[in-house]
Amino acid sequence: MNPYSNRKSPRASWHRYGNGVYFLTVVTQKRKHYLGEIHDQIITYSIIGLKLIDFIKSLESYHPSVHVIEYVVMPNHFHLLIGINQPCNNASNRDIAKLNQIDPHETSEDFFAQISAANGEVSKLIRGIKSLTTRFAHFHKLEFAWQERYHDRIVRNWKEQAEIAAYIQNNVANWQDDCFHPEHS
Repeated sequence: MNPYSNRKSPRASWHRYGNGVYFLTVVTQKRKHYLGEIHDQIITYSIIGLKLIDFIKSLESYHPSVHVIEYVVMPNHFHLLIGINQPCNNASNRDIAKLNQIDPHETSEDFFAQISAANGEVSKLIRGIKSLTTRFAHFHKLEFAWQERYHDRIVRNWKEQAEIAAYIQNNVANWQDDCFHPEHS
């Protein structure tokens, strides 16, 4: 029996994860500090953390529909506030139709891959960032791993976007109070 057969997707079934603004958080496996360290409210990035920053900064050049609004790389996670503005096309409508046909009780190992593919640009971006970072680390024989999933929040209005941007901008300074800080784990 597949251990993931009863697991539900954390993605909102009513949303395509295409056009919109998203607050994304991706965490390293076991919250290990692979990406850097913070001392006296100053972050010093590891080589992996620096490469992750490069990948984030290059998102817009590889994905013209993506606008990076704000981001921060922390010792064991990163936050990304992005806007996606894609022209509507029939292919995305077909993706939604495929999503509605997926059996949530299916025991296939690629069940979540099907959901991910159908759920649009956000999952593609995260999958790409995680993959590139992991390949970079492994190529340089560095220990590194991500948690399997990521957290997303669909940003609903300008006020919420401004609050999230401020949170990201102040994340390093507020590291002691961060839920990902080792003292809070």
